[in-house]
Amino acid sequence: MIEILPHLTQISLVYGDLENKELELVKSRIVIGRDPGLITKTLKHFGKLGRHRIILALDSKIASTLYSSVVLVRDNPRDPIDESDLDNLLSQAVWKFFDRQRAKIAAKIGVNDFDVLLADVRIGNIKLDGHRVVNPLGFRAHSVEVQLNQTFTTRQALNDFKKVLPVGSVSFITEAGTAWSHLVSRIHKDELFAVANIFPGQTSLFIGEGFRLGHHADLSWGENNLLGIISETLKISPATARAVIGRYLEKNTSPNFEKKLEGFLMEELSDWAGQVNGAFSNRAVGVLYLNTCFEMPRPVFAPNFRSKFRSAVKVLPLNEEFLNEHYQFKFKYSKGIDRQSGFSTLAAVLEATFLPQYDKMSQMAKKRVRWLSLI
Repeated sequence: MIEILPHLTQISLVYGDLENKELELVKSRIVIGRDPGLITKTLKHFGKLGRHRIILALDSKIASTLYSSVVLVRDNPRDPIDESDLDNLLSQAVWKFFDRQRAKIAAKIGVNDFDVLLADVRIGNIKLDGHRVVNPLGFRAHSVEVQLNQTFTTRQALNDFKKVLPVGSVSFITEAGTAWSHLVSRIHKDELFAVANIFPGQTSLFIGEGFRLGHHADLSWGENNLLGIISETLKISPATARAVIGRYLEKNTSPNFEKKLEGFLMEELSDWAGQVNGAFSNRAVGVLYLNTCFEMPRPVFAPNFRSKFRSAVKVLPLNEEFLNEHYQFKFKYSKGIDRQSGFSTLAAVLEATFLPQYDKMSQMAKKRVRWLSLI
């Protein structure tokens, strides 16, 4: 498992027991930044990579994963769909989706649209004339709706991956935030929800409704803002500010100091909520999940904090407890591994496990666009 996130690169080894619904985070190494040399050196700690199934979860600035659907109209609606017809329909759906999204993705990740390549594709549900079917073969239909997700990245990124990874072992590529958000979408069905992934220097927002899901906006606000307000107010270094916040979270300060510190933190968090409001515009998001690389002050999840948002949005943590409650998986950690940083790894592995990776239709789609892809 390789996660390239805004603030670090994390490489992990995860063992999975799907029959007993268990995932164990066995080994994890962190590289600050994205230096190819350091990443290559760190990968050597994991033995022969060709023996592993490799999952890539990428930062939103180098990849985009979108869940959506494409509707196609058949020229021969009275003829039953055979395998050749299905193959052509899937190919049309993949290319139509790719062509429709390529310019938007290029603008998001800052490259020419000719340098946007398809890194991965999965086929979800198929609807014939509005009715979902498990296997479309043998059915007649006028319209075919193909639900799919595609991951786009840059030509340069794909070339870099090919230099350090055995291509045949890469089984899943995704935008990290979308993978985490898709686990939420399985719970909320058609309800409009959002996920805020809060890193040291930024917040990445994702919005989902029904099958549609993707990156929505980036905000220049992160953990550093909380450290900054305490550092500035108390005239202390950021490192000391982190220690002070830690003692507050552990309730290891005097009640008077705790109240004052909480006031500073909540003032800063109110500013963040205002930025989130601006990003949502007039969209009535019902639930906002917070996935953070640090521990958030508890009042953020209290009912009173909802008043900071335009709509009465419910704010919930996105963490291991969420996965336990909704997916009933057991998670194990080897000694010395930080559980806080482990959530993103296990969530991405869980997402990869649930996707139809070996589904026949997904393989048919991949075969038609393999020259464009890494896998």
